[in-house]
Amino acid sequence: MVGAVIYVRVSTKEQTENLSLPTQLRACEEYCRRQGYEVIERFHEEGESAKSTDRSQLQKLLTFCRLNKGRVHFVVVFNLTRFARDKYDHFALRSHLQSLGISLRSATEPIDDTSTGKLMEGVLAAFAQFDNDCRSDRTRAGMKAALELGRWVFLAPIGYLNAPRAMGKSLMADPERAPLVRRAFEEYATGRYTKEQLLKQARASGLTNRRGRPLTSQSVGMLLRNQLYAGIVDVPEYGVRGKRGDFEPLISEDLFYRVQAVLSGRLPSTTPKQRAHPDFPLRAFVRCDSYGRGLTGSWSKGRGALRFEVPLGEGAARAGFQVALEVDGTLLIRELDDHVNLPRSSGDRVGAAPGLWSASLPFTSDVRPTEKCGSGSAFLST
Repeated sequence: MVGAVIYVRVSTKEQTENLSLPTQLRACEEYCRRQGYEVIERFHEEGESAKSTDRSQLQKLLTFCRLNKGRVHFVVVFNLTRFARDKYDHFALRSHLQSLGISLRSATEPIDDTSTGKLMEGVLAAFAQFDNDCRSDRTRAGMKAALELGRWVFLAPIGYLNAPRAMGKSLMADPERAPLVRRAFEEYATGRYTKEQLLKQARASGLTNRRGRPLTSQSVGMLLRNQLYAGIVDVPEYGVRGKRGDFEPLISEDLFYRVQAVLSGRLPSTTPKQRAHPDFPLRAFVRCDSYGRGLTGSWSKGRGALRFEVPLGEGAARAGFQVALEVDGTLLIRELDDHVNLPRSSGDRVGAAPGLWSASLPFTSDVRPTEKCGSGSAFLST
């Protein structure tokens, strides 16, 4: 007996509630009965688009065909649009099935393994993609027209909810998150907060994303730059710029642009500087012997080490070398003696701190790399 598997699919959840799937299945079973195929298995794809091959039931079908190589001879679909909407995906899937000794059949279209049948299959696959592309073009044109009218056609950002069409507007304020978003803008506009401090404030006040998870630093930055909160619809990829939205803004335009000025540095920040940072106990104590200036500390990206730099004058060269070693090791003091005035404590040791430190000092020709010392090492860097 010739074995066959049936694959039926609908694109939306709504279609699963009508008779589309049973109709497809009945037509495929009738086709198999007429051809004398034995139906080994049936796969129902509910609410999955054919734009991609990453479909749960399709992947199960392919796995089933691999595991039952020799038993399955045909994959039967209602029509080729149910199988794939992209012609490249279609022929990639068909080639994979062919490598397993399996042919594709349509219950409503005249395709087979003859030259004429293959030509018809290629034409129908191309038309399936053409139809899908036309739908995409119409959808995009409709979305652009709606955006031009100030309607937001995408998922609502934090602080808003997508409004029902009956309300006559596209967005409405989220009663829980809208006040917290407004407060975040107002606080940042004062210039007294960094984004990190604002993030802590937002988390403490209970502001979360749509999934109920805490905000991240990146999401706070995106929130502060989103013109939608000021009632401005701006979507460059659709050619829509600066349209007035059909919904109530959460903040005024004046507040939004004040926040942008703080973000860009056009408005001076009044955030107090943290002088005694626990991560940088050597700040303001280590001084450069050549320039007589204090070294400032910061975290260095990439290696988890701390970096000390000499604040040079404008236009001065910043070439230097780095020394990385344990902060309480004597090598730090010994190597830096000729270049910085390092405060001494009993035993020639600096206050204990975890991890590695690095120091960037003015380059001198008599400095040479040193051997490894403990978990750190000294090295030249320009």
